[in-house]
Amino acid sequence: MGIISALARRRGRATTSPAEHPISVEVIIEAARLVVSTRFATARLLEQRLGVTAHEAAALLARLEHCEVVAPFDGSATRRVLTTSQQLPGVIAEFRSRG
Repeated sequence: MGIISALARRRGRATTSPAEHPISVEVIIEAARLVVSTRFATARLLEQRLGVTAHEAAALLARLEHCEVVAPFDGSATRRVLTTSQQLPGVIAEFRSRG
């Protein structure tokens, strides 16, 4: 499934809207790079490695979930990472094009 079609499909779901959390595209890209490279996605990781607040880390995870970089929260602290390192350049290009 292409990134654009995945984003369009996800828009119909009840998830946190990226517009509700104004975070810079570069920080989102860094978060995506981090979770894809470590294959580990938690708010605590984002807080420690990116120096963001707990609220910002939660917003970043919501944005990454919205774009299917990480799986939805399932009760465990760690979210499953869905995007591969081969897919990451396309995801980054999509983030940049959508601003």
